[in-house]
Amino acid sequence: MNPAMAGRRTHLSDRSENILFILSAIWLSGYFLLPSDKIHQQLFHLGFTLPGVWILLKNGFDTGIRPSGILLASAAYAAYYIVSLAWTPHESAVDHLSEIKRVIYLLSFWMILNHWMKASPGKTALLAKALTAAALISIGINGVLFYGVNGFGLADRFAGIGRLWNPLWSGAAYGACAVLMFSLMNWRNTALESKEKILYSLAFLAFAAATVLTHSRGPVGAMLIVCSGILLANNLGMKKKISILTATSTLLLALLYLMDDYFGASIERGQSYRLDLWQGFIERAKEHPVFGFGAGAQVLIHAPGEFVNDWTHYHSVYVGSLVELGVTGLLLHLALCFIVIRTGWKHRHHLHARIALALFIYTMIIGLTFGQGIITKQNVQWALFWLPVIVLATFPRATQTGNESPGH
Repeated sequence: MNPAMAGRRTHLSDRSENILFILSAIWLSGYFLLPSDKIHQQLFHLGFTLPGVWILLKNGFDTGIRPSGILLASAAYAAYYIVSLAWTPHESAVDHLSEIKRVIYLLSFWMILNHWMKASPGKTALLAKALTAAALISIGINGVLFYGVNGFGLADRFAGIGRLWNPLWSGAAYGACAVLMFSLMNWRNTALESKEKILYSLAFLAFAAATVLTHSRGPVGAMLIVCSGILLANNLGMKKKISILTATSTLLLALLYLMDDYFGASIERGQSYRLDLWQGFIERAKEHPVFGFGAGAQVLIHAPGEFVNDWTHYHSVYVGSLVELGVTGLLLHLALCFIVIRTGWKHRHHLHARIALALFIYTMIIGLTFGQGIITKQNVQWALFWLPVIVLATFPRATQTGNESPGH
Protein backbone atom coordinates (compact mmCIF):
# COMPACT_ATOMS: atom_id res chain seq x y z
CA MET A 1 0.00 0.00 0.00
CA ASN A 2 1.16 3.54 -0.78
CA PRO A 3 2.71 5.06 2.42
CA ALA A 4 0.84 8.31 1.81
CA MET A 5 -2.47 6.44 1.48
CA ALA A 6 -1.74 4.43 4.63
CA GLY A 7 -0.95 7.62 6.51
CA ARG A 8 -4.16 9.20 5.28
CA ARG A 9 -6.22 6.22 6.47
CA THR A 10 -4.58 6.39 9.88
CA HIS A 11 -5.33 10.12 10.07
CA LEU A 12 -8.98 9.53 9.15
CA SER A 13 -9.22 6.74 11.71
CA ASP A 14 -7.75 8.96 14.42
CA ARG A 15 -10.17 11.73 13.50
CA SER A 16 -13.20 9.41 13.64
CA GLU A 17 -12.12 8.04 17.02
CA ASN A 18 -11.71 11.55 18.41
CA ILE A 19 -15.09 12.65 17.06
CA LEU A 20 -16.82 9.59 18.50
CA PHE A 21 -15.11 10.14 21.85
CA ILE A 22 -16.26 13.76 21.95
CA LEU A 23 -19.83 12.77 21.06
CA SER A 24 -19.76 10.09 23.78
CA ALA A 25 -18.48 12.57 26.36
CA ILE A 26 -21.12 15.14 25.40
CA TRP A 27 -23.94 12.62 25.63
CA LEU A 28 -22.82 11.17 28.97
CA SER A 29 -22.28 14.68 30.36
CA GLY A 30 -25.83 15.39 29.25
CA TYR A 31 -27.13 13.32 32.14
CA PHE A 32 -26.00 16.19 34.36
CA LEU A 33 -26.40 19.27 32.16
CA LEU A 34 -29.07 18.83 29.48
CA PRO A 35 -32.48 20.23 30.54
CA SER A 36 -34.51 17.93 28.28
CA ASP A 37 -34.74 14.15 28.04
CA LYS A 38 -35.83 14.54 24.40
CA ILE A 39 -32.67 16.43 23.46
CA HIS A 40 -30.61 13.83 25.30
CA GLN A 41 -32.24 11.04 23.30
CA GLN A 42 -31.64 12.86 20.00
CA LEU A 43 -27.98 13.27 20.91
CA PHE A 44 -27.83 9.52 21.53
CA HIS A 45 -28.85 8.87 17.94
CA LEU A 46 -26.25 11.37 16.74
CA GLY A 47 -23.43 9.99 18.87
CA PHE A 48 -24.23 6.26 18.90
CA THR A 49 -27.03 5.00 16.67
CA LEU A 50 -25.92 6.59 13.40
CA PRO A 51 -22.17 6.01 13.98
CA GLY A 52 -23.01 2.43 14.95
CA VAL A 53 -24.66 1.88 11.57
CA TRP A 54 -21.62 3.50 9.91
CA ILE A 55 -19.23 1.13 11.69
CA LEU A 56 -21.27 -1.91 10.70
CA LEU A 57 -21.39 -0.87 7.04
CA LYS A 58 -17.72 0.09 7.03
CA ASN A 59 -16.62 -3.22 8.59
CA GLY A 60 -18.94 -5.50 6.66
CA PHE A 61 -21.31 -5.95 9.63
CA ASP A 62 -18.44 -6.74 11.96
CA THR A 63 -19.06 -4.93 15.27
CA GLY A 64 -15.34 -4.81 16.06
CA ILE A 65 -16.03 -6.02 19.61
CA ARG A 66 -13.60 -8.66 20.82
CA PRO A 67 -15.28 -11.83 22.19
CA SER A 68 -15.05 -12.11 25.98
CA GLY A 69 -16.93 -13.65 28.86
CA ILE A 70 -18.67 -10.34 29.55
CA LEU A 71 -19.72 -9.95 25.92
CA LEU A 72 -21.05 -13.50 25.71
CA ALA A 73 -23.02 -13.13 28.96
CA SER A 74 -24.44 -9.79 27.82
CA ALA A 75 -25.32 -11.21 24.40
CA ALA A 76 -27.05 -14.20 26.00
CA TYR A 77 -29.21 -11.94 28.15
CA ALA A 78 -30.02 -9.61 25.24
CA ALA A 79 -30.81 -12.53 22.91
CA TYR A 80 -33.14 -14.09 25.46
CA TYR A 81 -34.74 -10.66 25.96
CA ILE A 82 -35.60 -10.55 22.24
CA VAL A 83 -36.70 -14.20 22.11
CA SER A 84 -39.10 -13.57 25.00
CA LEU A 85 -41.04 -11.18 22.77
CA ALA A 86 -42.54 -14.33 21.26
CA TRP A 87 -44.75 -14.67 24.34
CA THR A 88 -44.96 -11.03 25.47
CA PRO A 89 -48.64 -9.92 25.52
CA HIS A 90 -48.04 -6.72 23.54
CA GLU A 91 -51.01 -5.26 21.70
CA SER A 92 -49.18 -4.32 18.50
CA ALA A 93 -46.00 -4.88 16.52
CA VAL A 94 -44.92 -1.35 17.45
CA ASP A 95 -44.57 -2.45 21.08
CA HIS A 96 -42.36 -5.36 20.03
CA LEU A 97 -40.28 -3.02 17.89
CA SER A 98 -39.73 -0.71 20.87
CA GLU A 99 -38.15 -3.54 22.84
CA ILE A 100 -35.98 -4.59 19.89
CA LYS A 101 -34.78 -1.00 19.52
CA ARG A 102 -33.61 -1.04 23.13
CA VAL A 103 -31.27 -3.92 22.33
CA ILE A 104 -30.08 -2.14 19.17
CA TYR A 105 -29.38 1.01 21.19
CA LEU A 106 -27.36 -1.01 23.68
CA LEU A 107 -25.34 -2.57 20.85
CA SER A 108 -24.70 0.88 19.37
CA PHE A 109 -23.56 2.22 22.74
CA TRP A 110 -21.20 -0.73 23.18
CA MET A 111 -19.80 -0.46 19.65
CA ILE A 112 -18.97 3.25 19.86
CA LEU A 113 -17.34 3.06 23.28
CA ASN A 114 -15.42 -0.02 22.20
CA HIS A 115 -14.31 1.75 19.00
CA TRP A 116 -12.45 4.56 20.71
CA MET A 117 -11.44 2.66 23.86
CA LYS A 118 -9.76 0.03 21.71
CA ALA A 119 -7.77 2.65 19.83
CA SER A 120 -6.96 4.85 22.81
CA PRO A 121 -7.56 3.31 26.28
CA GLY A 122 -6.19 6.49 27.86
CA LYS A 123 -9.30 8.38 26.79
CA THR A 124 -11.23 6.54 29.50
CA ALA A 125 -9.47 8.69 32.10
CA LEU A 126 -10.28 11.81 30.07
CA LEU A 127 -13.93 10.77 29.98
CA ALA A 128 -13.94 10.40 33.77
CA LYS A 129 -12.54 13.92 34.13
CA ALA A 130 -15.15 15.35 31.76
CA LEU A 131 -17.99 13.65 33.62
CA THR A 132 -16.62 14.80 36.98
CA ALA A 133 -16.48 18.40 35.76
CA ALA A 134 -20.01 18.18 34.35
CA ALA A 135 -21.31 16.66 37.60
CA LEU A 136 -19.70 19.38 39.75
CA ILE A 137 -21.13 22.10 37.50
CA SER A 138 -24.55 20.47 37.71
CA ILE A 139 -24.44 20.45 41.51
CA GLY A 140 -23.91 24.22 41.40
CA ILE A 141 -26.66 24.82 38.83
CA ASN A 142 -29.16 22.45 40.44
CA GLY A 143 -28.36 23.82 43.89
CA VAL A 144 -29.10 27.38 42.79
CA LEU A 145 -32.33 26.32 41.06
CA PHE A 146 -33.50 24.03 43.83
CA TYR A 147 -32.63 26.00 46.95
CA GLY A 148 -32.51 29.51 45.49
CA VAL A 149 -34.96 29.97 42.62
CA ASN A 150 -37.51 27.39 43.76
CA GLY A 151 -37.01 28.06 47.48
CA PHE A 152 -36.85 24.47 48.70
CA GLY A 153 -35.16 23.59 51.99
CA LEU A 154 -33.02 20.77 53.37
CA ALA A 155 -36.15 18.83 54.31
CA ASP A 156 -37.00 18.57 50.59
CA ARG A 157 -35.42 15.90 48.42
CA PHE A 158 -32.76 17.46 46.20
CA ALA A 159 -33.29 16.87 42.47
CA GLY A 160 -31.92 18.33 39.25
CA ILE A 161 -32.87 18.99 35.66
CA GLY A 162 -33.18 16.74 32.62
CA ARG A 163 -32.35 13.12 33.42
CA LEU A 164 -31.86 14.09 37.09
CA TRP A 165 -35.41 15.34 37.57
CA ASN A 166 -36.03 12.56 40.10
CA PRO A 167 -34.26 12.43 43.51
CA LEU A 168 -33.56 8.73 42.91
CA TRP A 169 -31.69 9.42 39.68
CA SER A 170 -29.92 12.43 41.20
CA GLY A 171 -28.82 10.35 44.15
CA ALA A 172 -27.70 7.49 41.91
CA ALA A 173 -25.64 9.76 39.63
CA TYR A 174 -24.00 11.82 42.39
CA GLY A 175 -23.38 8.72 44.49
CA ALA A 176 -21.55 7.13 41.56
CA CYS A 177 -19.37 10.23 41.24
CA ALA A 178 -18.61 10.03 44.98
CA VAL A 179 -17.48 6.41 44.52
CA LEU A 180 -15.29 7.48 41.59
CA MET A 181 -13.61 10.20 43.65
CA PHE A 182 -13.14 7.92 46.66
CA SER A 183 -11.53 5.30 44.43
CA LEU A 184 -9.03 7.86 43.18
CA MET A 185 -8.32 9.06 46.72
CA ASN A 186 -7.45 5.53 47.80
CA TRP A 187 -5.48 4.43 44.74
CA ARG A 188 -2.23 2.85 45.90
CA ASN A 189 0.14 4.83 43.72
CA THR A 190 3.02 7.06 44.73
CA ALA A 191 2.56 9.08 41.53
CA LEU A 192 -0.64 10.54 42.96
CA GLU A 193 0.35 13.92 44.36
CA SER A 194 -0.98 15.41 47.59
CA LYS A 195 -2.59 18.24 45.61
CA GLU A 196 -4.54 15.74 43.53
CA LYS A 197 -5.70 13.89 46.64
CA ILE A 198 -6.97 17.16 48.12
CA LEU A 199 -8.94 17.92 44.96
CA TYR A 200 -10.39 14.40 44.90
CA SER A 201 -11.29 14.73 48.58
CA LEU A 202 -13.11 18.02 48.06
CA ALA A 203 -14.98 16.62 45.06
CA PHE A 204 -15.90 13.54 47.06
CA LEU A 205 -17.36 15.66 49.85
CA ALA A 206 -19.41 17.66 47.33
CA PHE A 207 -20.81 14.52 45.67
CA ALA A 208 -21.43 12.76 48.99
CA ALA A 209 -23.30 15.80 50.34
CA ALA A 210 -25.40 16.05 47.16
CA THR A 211 -26.25 12.34 47.43
CA VAL A 212 -27.35 12.70 51.05
CA LEU A 213 -29.46 15.76 50.21
CA THR A 214 -31.51 13.65 47.79
CA HIS A 215 -32.69 11.63 50.82
CA SER A 216 -32.40 8.55 48.59
CA ARG A 217 -31.55 5.73 50.95
CA GLY A 218 -30.47 3.28 48.26
CA PRO A 219 -27.74 5.49 46.73
CA VAL A 220 -26.64 6.75 50.16
CA GLY A 221 -26.38 3.22 51.53
CA ALA A 222 -24.64 1.90 48.41
CA MET A 223 -22.17 4.79 48.49
CA LEU A 224 -21.30 4.09 52.14
CA ILE A 225 -20.97 0.34 51.58
CA VAL A 226 -18.75 0.61 48.50
CA CYS A 227 -16.58 3.39 49.95
CA SER A 228 -16.11 1.32 53.12
CA GLY A 229 -15.03 -1.61 50.96
CA ILE A 230 -12.58 0.59 49.05
CA LEU A 231 -11.11 1.82 52.34
CA LEU A 232 -10.72 -1.71 53.67
CA ALA A 233 -8.92 -2.69 50.45
CA ASN A 234 -6.44 0.16 50.94
CA ASN A 235 -2.87 -0.51 52.08
CA LEU A 236 -3.40 1.34 55.37
CA GLY A 237 -2.92 -0.58 58.61
CA MET A 238 -5.98 -2.38 59.96
CA LYS A 239 -6.03 -0.27 63.14
CA LYS A 240 -6.06 2.91 61.08
CA LYS A 241 -8.85 1.58 58.87
CA ILE A 242 -10.97 0.68 61.89
CA SER A 243 -10.29 4.08 63.44
CA ILE A 244 -11.38 5.89 60.27
CA LEU A 245 -14.53 3.80 59.91
CA THR A 246 -15.41 4.26 63.58
CA ALA A 247 -14.88 8.02 63.46
CA THR A 248 -16.86 8.34 60.24
CA SER A 249 -19.74 6.24 61.57
CA THR A 250 -19.86 8.29 64.77
CA LEU A 251 -19.91 11.54 62.79
CA LEU A 252 -22.68 10.29 60.50
CA LEU A 253 -24.82 9.16 63.44
CA ALA A 254 -24.31 12.53 65.13
CA LEU A 255 -25.30 14.40 61.97
CA LEU A 256 -28.32 12.17 61.54
CA TYR A 257 -29.43 12.95 65.08
CA LEU A 258 -28.83 16.70 64.77
CA MET A 259 -30.57 16.94 61.39
CA ASP A 260 -33.53 14.74 62.26
CA ASP A 261 -35.89 17.66 61.62
CA TYR A 262 -34.69 17.79 58.01
CA PHE A 263 -34.40 14.09 57.23
CA GLY A 264 -36.83 12.56 59.72
CA ALA A 265 -39.77 12.53 57.32
CA SER A 266 -37.75 10.65 54.71
CA ILE A 267 -36.61 8.11 57.28
CA GLU A 268 -40.17 7.63 58.53
CA ARG A 269 -41.29 6.73 55.01
CA GLY A 270 -40.00 3.28 55.92
CA GLN A 271 -39.71 0.96 52.95
CA SER A 272 -41.92 3.21 50.75
CA TYR A 273 -44.22 0.30 49.89
CA ARG A 274 -41.32 -1.51 48.25
CA LEU A 275 -41.91 -4.70 50.21
CA ASP A 276 -45.57 -4.58 49.18
CA LEU A 277 -44.52 -4.00 45.58
CA TRP A 278 -42.03 -6.84 45.52
CA GLN A 279 -44.48 -9.21 47.19
CA GLY A 280 -47.14 -8.31 44.64
CA PHE A 281 -44.82 -8.74 41.66
CA ILE A 282 -43.38 -12.01 42.95
CA GLU A 283 -46.93 -13.32 43.25
CA ARG A 284 -47.47 -12.38 39.60
CA ALA A 285 -44.11 -13.95 38.65
CA LYS A 286 -45.39 -17.30 39.96
CA GLU A 287 -47.83 -17.34 37.06
CA HIS A 288 -44.93 -17.72 34.58
CA PRO A 289 -41.99 -18.74 36.79
CA VAL A 290 -39.59 -20.23 34.23
CA PHE A 291 -39.72 -17.86 31.24
CA GLY A 292 -41.61 -14.86 32.62
CA PHE A 293 -44.24 -12.66 30.99
CA GLY A 294 -41.85 -11.51 28.25
CA ALA A 295 -39.75 -8.41 27.63
CA GLY A 296 -41.53 -5.12 28.21
CA ALA A 297 -44.71 -6.74 29.51
CA GLN A 298 -46.90 -4.34 31.48
CA VAL A 299 -47.51 -6.54 34.52
CA LEU A 300 -49.97 -5.14 37.07
CA ILE A 301 -50.18 -6.03 40.74
CA HIS A 302 -53.55 -7.44 41.78
CA ALA A 303 -54.24 -5.94 45.22
CA PRO A 304 -57.76 -4.41 45.23
CA GLY A 305 -58.19 -1.62 47.76
CA GLU A 306 -54.47 -1.30 48.47
CA PHE A 307 -52.08 1.48 47.47
CA VAL A 308 -49.99 -0.80 45.23
CA ASN A 309 -52.97 -2.08 43.22
CA ASP A 310 -52.32 -1.87 39.44
CA TRP A 311 -48.73 -0.74 40.06
CA THR A 312 -46.34 -1.40 37.17
CA HIS A 313 -42.96 -0.17 38.46
CA TYR A 314 -40.80 -2.93 39.91
CA HIS A 315 -38.45 -0.74 41.99
CA SER A 316 -35.79 -3.43 41.54
CA VAL A 317 -33.89 -4.50 38.45
CA TYR A 318 -33.77 -8.06 39.78
CA VAL A 319 -37.52 -8.25 40.29
CA GLY A 320 -37.83 -6.81 36.77
CA SER A 321 -35.74 -9.64 35.32
CA LEU A 322 -37.72 -12.21 37.31
CA VAL A 323 -41.17 -10.95 36.30
CA GLU A 324 -40.46 -10.31 32.62
CA LEU A 325 -37.92 -13.06 31.90
CA GLY A 326 -38.62 -15.57 34.66
CA VAL A 327 -36.05 -17.55 36.62
CA THR A 328 -34.19 -18.10 33.34
CA GLY A 329 -33.71 -14.37 32.78
CA LEU A 330 -32.82 -13.71 36.42
CA LEU A 331 -30.13 -16.40 36.31
CA LEU A 332 -28.71 -14.89 33.10
CA HIS A 333 -28.76 -11.47 34.81
CA LEU A 334 -26.91 -12.79 37.87
CA ALA A 335 -24.45 -14.73 35.70
CA LEU A 336 -23.59 -11.51 33.87
CA CYS A 337 -23.03 -9.74 37.19
CA PHE A 338 -20.78 -12.58 38.40
CA ILE A 339 -18.65 -12.53 35.24
CA VAL A 340 -18.27 -8.73 35.39
CA ILE A 341 -17.16 -8.88 39.03
CA ARG A 342 -14.77 -11.74 38.30
CA THR A 343 -13.20 -9.79 35.43
CA GLY A 344 -12.90 -6.65 37.55
CA TRP A 345 -11.25 -8.60 40.34
CA LYS A 346 -8.84 -10.26 37.91
CA HIS A 347 -7.67 -6.83 36.72
CA ARG A 348 -7.97 -5.08 40.10
CA HIS A 349 -4.36 -3.90 39.97
CA HIS A 350 -5.30 -1.61 37.08
CA LEU A 351 -6.84 1.70 38.12
CA HIS A 352 -9.55 1.78 35.46
CA ALA A 353 -10.63 -1.79 36.26
CA ARG A 354 -10.76 -1.08 39.98
CA ILE A 355 -12.93 1.99 39.46
CA ALA A 356 -15.21 0.17 37.01
CA LEU A 357 -15.57 -2.70 39.49
CA ALA A 358 -16.44 -0.32 42.35
CA LEU A 359 -19.02 1.48 40.20
CA PHE A 360 -20.54 -1.78 39.03
CA ILE A 361 -20.93 -3.07 42.59
CA TYR A 362 -22.47 0.29 43.53
CA THR A 363 -24.94 -0.09 40.66
CA MET A 364 -25.77 -3.65 41.67
CA ILE A 365 -26.63 -2.45 45.17
CA ILE A 366 -28.85 0.45 44.11
CA GLY A 367 -30.51 -1.91 41.64
CA LEU A 368 -31.90 -3.83 44.60
CA THR A 369 -34.36 -1.05 45.43
CA PHE A 370 -35.16 0.75 42.17
CA GLY A 371 -35.12 0.43 38.42
CA GLN A 372 -37.05 -1.64 35.87
CA GLY A 373 -34.31 -3.87 34.50
CA ILE A 374 -30.97 -3.68 32.71
CA ILE A 375 -32.34 -3.29 29.17
CA THR A 376 -34.52 -0.21 29.37
CA LYS A 377 -34.63 3.36 28.13
CA GLN A 378 -31.30 5.18 28.41
CA ASN A 379 -31.93 6.43 31.94
CA VAL A 380 -29.32 6.98 34.67
CA GLN A 381 -29.45 3.41 35.95
CA TRP A 382 -28.97 2.06 32.40
CA ALA A 383 -25.78 4.09 31.91
CA LEU A 384 -24.45 3.28 35.39
CA PHE A 385 -24.87 -0.43 34.69
CA TRP A 386 -23.52 -0.70 31.16
CA LEU A 387 -20.66 1.81 31.24
CA PRO A 388 -18.49 -0.15 33.73
CA VAL A 389 -19.50 -3.41 31.99
CA ILE A 390 -18.14 -2.13 28.68
CA VAL A 391 -14.98 -0.72 30.28
CA LEU A 392 -14.20 -4.07 31.89
CA ALA A 393 -15.02 -5.91 28.66
CA THR A 394 -12.08 -4.11 26.99
CA PHE A 395 -9.50 -5.41 29.47
CA PRO A 396 -8.44 -8.62 27.72
CA ARG A 397 -6.79 -6.37 25.12
CA ALA A 398 -6.02 -3.32 27.27
CA THR A 399 -2.66 -2.56 28.80
CA GLN A 400 -1.76 -4.97 31.56
CA THR A 401 0.41 -2.73 33.72
CA GLY A 402 -0.98 -2.21 37.16
CA ASN A 403 0.59 1.02 38.35
CA GLU A 404 -0.80 3.70 36.09
CA SER A 405 -1.67 7.05 37.60
CA PRO A 406 -5.17 8.46 37.18
CA GLY A 407 -4.05 10.62 34.31
CA HIS A 408 -2.85 7.70 32.20
